[in-house]
Amino acid sequence: MYKLIFLGLVATAILGYFTYSQNKINTLTETNAELNSSLKSYIEANNILRSSVDRQVQLLEDARRANAIAERRASEALEALEDSDLSQLSQRKPELIEKIINKGTQDVLNQIESITSQ
Repeated sequence: MYKLIFLGLVATAILGYFTYSQNKINTLTETNAELNSSLKSYIEANNILRSSVDRQVQLLEDARRANAIAERRASEALEALEDSDLSQLSQRKPELIEKIINKGTQDVLNQIESITSQ
């Protein structure tokens, strides 16, 4: 009789341990699936952020190049201005000076508008 009780207890313990183990395995499997899904989402978000950063870096480099070109052109214009005698030229050809000044002013206004609209 004690043997039957002992065997019943052992069988119950084994069944309990098996049930506990299966529940634990199922819980871990579900948690693992959730973590994998979260990891995929984080990887996708990270890739989007990296491409956005790369795009911003490219735009910054483009802006720096454009700025360097503008600075070079401004320097060339200043050199040309220093080399010319505007007083004498304005007396000889006032309409030419007016056109140049108006065009330069319009270019500057267009550049300011372009910069401030970005």
